[in-house]
Amino acid sequence: MNLSTLPVKRTADAALQNSINISIIFHYLREHGPSYRAEISKELKISAPAVSRAVENLKKHGYVLETEKRKTKSGRNASDIMVNPEFGYVLGIDLIKERIRIGLFNFAGEMIIKHEGFRFTENTRDFESGLAGEIDSLLSASGIPVSGEKAHLKVISIGVPATVDQATGRVTATLYESLKKPGFTESIRKKYGVPVLVENITKLSTLGEHNFGQGKEYRDMVFIEVSRGIGAGIIIGNQLVRGAFGSAGEIGSVIAGRANLRYKPERNKGFLEHEASVESLVQKAVAAVQAKKSTCIVDLAGNRIDRITPELVCEAALEGDRLAKQIIREIVELLALGVVNLVLILNPEVVIIGGDICRLPGLKELFIQPLSDLVSLSVPVHVPDIMVSSLGKDAGIIGASSRAIESLILGQYPFKMEG
Repeated sequence: MNLSTLPVKRTADAALQNSINISIIFHYLREHGPSYRAEISKELKISAPAVSRAVENLKKHGYVLETEKRKTKSGRNASDIMVNPEFGYVLGIDLIKERIRIGLFNFAGEMIIKHEGFRFTENTRDFESGLAGEIDSLLSASGIPVSGEKAHLKVISIGVPATVDQATGRVTATLYESLKKPGFTESIRKKYGVPVLVENITKLSTLGEHNFGQGKEYRDMVFIEVSRGIGAGIIIGNQLVRGAFGSAGEIGSVIAGRANLRYKPERNKGFLEHEASVESLVQKAVAAVQAKKSTCIVDLAGNRIDRITPELVCEAALEGDRLAKQIIREIVELLALGVVNLVLILNPEVVIIGGDICRLPGLKELFIQPLSDLVSLSVPVHVPDIMVSSLGKDAGIIGASSRAIESLILGQYPFKMEG
């Protein structure tokens, strides 16, 4: 058993112990769902009177509700305690999917409604007014009051394709000029009168996958997003790793080979994402067609180069097209370099692949299985399972909502049991 010290400023008097109990019970209810008092007491090894005091405190402040009594396994009548879903609502926003995605979530973390909006590109300049319009559309369609005393919008959480330093709020390493101006979310904050959180979208997708998806059972995991860019999110000991300035996991800039050591990023794209992203499938296929190489890709595209898509390249490979298979094999080998290095440095329990790559035909046959085989060959220690995201396109907005809810809770209830 590994032991570590935790510095404290004072001993746990009755008031502090009560605060700890309240916090632990609240997080237990969030993670395990409705439970009755005796069950909470048994599971958390907290005395029945202490549980009752904590529950009454949470009820008083509106964080939990008490349901009608039901028969328990022991035959007694008891009421369940549950997180109050109408305590408030949060918005999770993902700017980087094919079209921006917005989800409205209640306080229990349940998605009420989601919405796809405009396409966010390098040419999108003043996107805030457009984003506000999309938010208004979603709120109107939800039919849920987001203002007033009973229930209202609490936080807006936005995932961006950039590095975000949480200490300074500085956004860097982005492909999009409109994200580089200071305080680019200020008009959103003023319009809705709530805090606006900004975080790297891959890190938010990692939180979503860890809290609600394939990574839920793991303390140490890596999530790799392969879309227009490539990035990784890291969870160690159930904690998201951001690094000193928010750039932990920026594997899109990983260099392969000495010849590429002085690689100069093109349009802020690092070497790996330039060579192995979903977008690179199209670029490599177009270059091959223009070079008059033999392939059925152009036939599938109706002899129109501008109609070549990542899906078409994969379809060609599944039909046995040699060029398409070669392009995909090269991309998988480059991705394997990034995965192998992460595995050797971090020793995670599992690696989860997400992003736009998950929508491609033949995902497991063309990408996941060959990737797993290469990693197994190259890693001399424990080889983690390589899985596909179970949240798909929604990983980002689910992670964004999770972070928003945590921001409302952790200041008040910072203590939780480690499983």
